[in-house]
Amino acid sequence: MKMYKKLIYGVLLLLTIASCSESSEQEDEYANWKERNDAFFQGIFFKADSAINAGSNNWKIIRNWSLQEQFGVQKENNIVVHVLENSTNTSVPIYTDSVVVDIQGMLMPTDNEERGTVFYTTFSGKDRNVSSDLRLTISAKGTLQKQEIDGLSTALQKMHIGERWMVYVPYNLALKNQSSVSPFVPAYSTMIFDITLLGIKHT
Repeated sequence: MKMYKKLIYGVLLLLTIASCSESSEQEDEYANWKERNDAFFQGIFFKADSAINAGSNNWKIIRNWSLQEQFGVQKENNIVVHVLENSTNTSVPIYTDSVVVDIQGMLMPTDNEERGTVFYTTFSGKDRNVSSDLRLTISAKGTLQKQEIDGLSTALQKMHIGERWMVYVPYNLALKNQSSVSPFVPAYSTMIFDITLLGIKHT
C-alpha cells in the first residue's frame, strides 16, 4: 500500500513539474514582448523602406487611413505591406463596404513558432496556399472577431480585388484596448495578416 501511494505521489509530482515547465516556456516565449515587438516592427519597416528606396514595387508603407499626412512620420502610425500577388483589377473598397477575403492572422515569429502563432485563419491546415471553402465577409473597417483593427482597415482600403498582401500592423494600430485582449493575442502584439481580397460588397 505504501509503495502504491509513493507511486501515485511520484506520478503527480511529475505532472506538476511538466505543467510548471510548460507554463514557464510560455512565459519565456512572451518575455519582454512589447520591446521585442517594437524591434520586430522597426526591422520590417526598415526592410520595406530600403526596398522601396531601391525601386521595389513589392513593398509599401501606408499611413493609417484616419491620420493626416504629418502623422505618418512616426513608424508606428503606418502599416507595412509585402505584396505577394498583384492584380490588374482596379476596384478597391471604401470604409463603408464589406469585403470577401481569405485571411490568416499571426503573431510575430518566436523560437517556438517560427512562422508566428496563428490566432485566426480561413486557410486549410498549415498551407497558406490552400484556402478552405470558407470565404470570410468582413467590414472594410477591419472588424475581426468584433474588434476593429485600424491597421487591417488601412490595408483593405488600399487593396485591389485579386491582390494578396502580407500586412504588418504595429500594436498601436491593432487592438485598441491592450489591457483586455484575446487570450490568443498577448498585449502589445504586432499583428501579421496574410490577406487575399476576393470581392467587394457595396452598402
